[in-house]
Amino acid sequence: MPAAARRGKQNRFELAATQLRPNEIVWAYLSARKLPGVDQGQWQQRLESALESALSFSQTRPLPGWWSYNCGLINTHSVVRRTPRLNSVVPF
Repeated sequence: MPAAARRGKQNRFELAATQLRPNEIVWAYLSARKLPGVDQGQWQQRLESALESALSFSQTRPLPGWWSYNCGLINTHSVVRRTPRLNSVVPF
């Protein structure tokens, strides 16, 4: 792969890694893992924070199913699993 193409690909991963909203955090995390020097501890904190927000949104905002989906998606990529708490939000 030419150097310019590799740099363009890295730029896309860098841009994606900046998206920290709860509905984008997993894709940001997966992109950040493709970059050198990823701080796993920092990303786990971000995932935990996003999970808390998504849990709150699933109970207070429109489209609770969308936020429940995001809770499950975030939870699958987090080191600390929140199964008991998620079961009260996600009906499956």
